[in-house]
Amino acid sequence: MMLWHWDGHAFAAEFSDIERAILAELAGQLARLVEDRDRRDPAVARLLPDAYRDDEGSASEFRRLTQGELAENKIAAARGLAVRMQDERVRLDETEAWNWLRALTDLRLVLASRLGLDEGGGPQTTSNGSAPARPVEATMGAAEYDAGADGDEERQFLRNAFEWLAYVQESLIAAMDRRG
Repeated sequence: MMLWHWDGHAFAAEFSDIERAILAELAGQLARLVEDRDRRDPAVARLLPDAYRDDEGSASEFRRLTQGELAENKIAAARGLAVRMQDERVRLDETEAWNWLRALTDLRLVLASRLGLDEGGGPQTTSNGSAPARPVEATMGAAEYDAGADGDEERQFLRNAFEWLAYVQESLIAAMDRRG
């Protein structure tokens, strides 16, 4: 069964209390992460990638011209998603649905970065082809991963959240496709 559906006026879905709390928290963390724009954080680099990887001067100029607006759009989408989580039943018009899809994509990119996954869903590799020695984990922040039992639980939570967000996103896309 799909989460999202078109109710004749809007895209609608119902979320449990825990789903709303998790989604609101993740969206709030995403907004703060983008606000901080710490370029050393691999998740930020993934959200706000360089346009020119081999030319720092051009990359810097491109960032100066575009990154502010891009970041503000990402922050607004994340905050909009968080605000909607105050209600058990969420209804979105088409513009809001597109903003949700953008925010869900950004959340999944951050979680993938924290899990050490590349664009294809496999382990990230360094420039020499090896897996990173210590993937960045914990919350949406850039805290280092502690490979103890707590780290395993957090990693499993992040993996579950990553997969659940994929379901939420896929369901919304399907509802938008069905509506035409």
